[in-house]
Amino acid sequence: MKHAGHLPTTQDCSICHVPGTFLNAFFDHTGIVDNCASCHNGTNATGMPPVPLEHPDPLGKDCSICHNTTAFIGASYDHTGIVDGCATCHDGNTAIGMDAKTNPAHWPTSRDCSDCHTTATFLSGTWIHEVNSAGQCDSCHSQAGGARTKPAGHLSTTSQCDVCHSTNGWVPSNFSHDPNGNYPGDHRRQPTCSACHGATISATIPYPFTAYTPDCAACHANDFEPKDKHIGGESGTIQQNKDCASAGCHSVRDDEF
Repeated sequence: MKHAGHLPTTQDCSICHVPGTFLNAFFDHTGIVDNCASCHNGTNATGMPPVPLEHPDPLGKDCSICHNTTAFIGASYDHTGIVDGCATCHDGNTAIGMDAKTNPAHWPTSRDCSDCHTTATFLSGTWIHEVNSAGQCDSCHSQAGGARTKPAGHLSTTSQCDVCHSTNGWVPSNFSHDPNGNYPGDHRRQPTCSACHGATISATIPYPFTAYTPDCAACHANDFEPKDKHIGGESGTIQQNKDCASAGCHSVRDDEF
């Protein structure tokens, strides 16, 4: 005897059921290529689930456009003709949206998905650096961010990538200490990076004697000796003589200083 909700049919029970149990019946979909909803309506057979995230907007399409007769899982959605306006479906309710990406979180953007992604996969998207990404490179280019990070042997630095690199490519880099080309002053020998910056390069120099920043004494306070020709003579202070070169007294190109 057929129970309530059984698919109407004149076929013998043995066509779908096996002896011993009515459960796990097998329906032969041979010859059925469309009009799935005439059975898969939630009454005669399983229909679309009520939870929106579990099923995108059907857009009036037949089940067979995305599903096969073997299983509902593994459906392939046909994006033919859809070239933009992705967020109308991929809004986190109708279909998976940006909020589904949590490790790391998706970069906040008002751009359409199609600007970076294809309808084949969300992976390997073509990244577009928006204006609001300037100065925030490490929010993505870090271990936590998941994007490509500094390679082994890279200069140890806390500066953002775009201080040296452009968004068009890592190479070539365009690092410059001073837009006026005045680094490192007129020293006779170019000091090493760590000599001024310490072990980790940052946008600022950790002067050993910060009270005299940015004058010569910020690095050379320990070299000062009161002399009769110094400002203040034998009683002259470092503060009085902190700028060794600007008064024309010393030349850092001279081995004797």
